[in-house]
Amino acid sequence: RGYDASTVALWGLGYDPVSDRLSVPLRDRYGALLGVAYRRLDVVKHGKWIYPKNFPKKSNLHGAWLPLPRGTKRVALVEGLPDVIRVRQAGVPVFGIHGSYFSEDHQTILHRLNVREVVRFYDNDDGGRKADRSTKEVINGIHIFKVDWSGFDEGTDPGDLSLNQIRKLWKGAS
Repeated sequence: RGYDASTVALWGLGYDPVSDRLSVPLRDRYGALLGVAYRRLDVVKHGKWIYPKNFPKKSNLHGAWLPLPRGTKRVALVEGLPDVIRVRQAGVPVFGIHGSYFSEDHQTILHRLNVREVVRFYDNDDGGRKADRSTKEVINGIHIFKVDWSGFDEGTDPGDLSLNQIRKLWKGAS
C-alpha cells in the first residue's frame, strides 16, 4: 500500500511469511496493547481482517493513542485499519472505527480527546454509507462534515488513494 518506513514503525506493522499475514497491533487510547489483527494477503480466498476474539471494536478508536498535533479539534473518521494508517501518513489526524458502526463509546472517546469536528471519510460503498448513517445518528455535541466522493468510483476507500488525493478530500470536506 505504499507505507514508508516511518509509517511502518509508528504503527508497528509486521509480516509473517510463514502464515503469509500482515499484522497490526491494536491498542487502547492509552497505548496499552489489546491484541493484534491479522490479514492474509490472499483476501479473495481468506477474507479481510482477523481480530482477536472478544476485541472491543465498539469501544476502541484505532489510532486514538497517537498524539494529535497541538490544538487539533478536527479529525477524520475511517472504517478500516489500512485506511487509518494511510490517511495518517497523508498528515491528516484520523481514527478508525473498526467497521461500519459508530458507537456511543466512540463518541465518548472523541469528547475526552476534545475533538470538536469530525470528517466522515468512510469508504465510498454500502459499508461506508452504513458507517455514515450510524455516525449521524449517534454523534452529539460534535460538528460533522463529510468528504465528497464525486468523481471517484463506487467502492473506493481512503486506503486506496494517493496522499495528495487524501489531502484534497480532507480540505474540501463540508
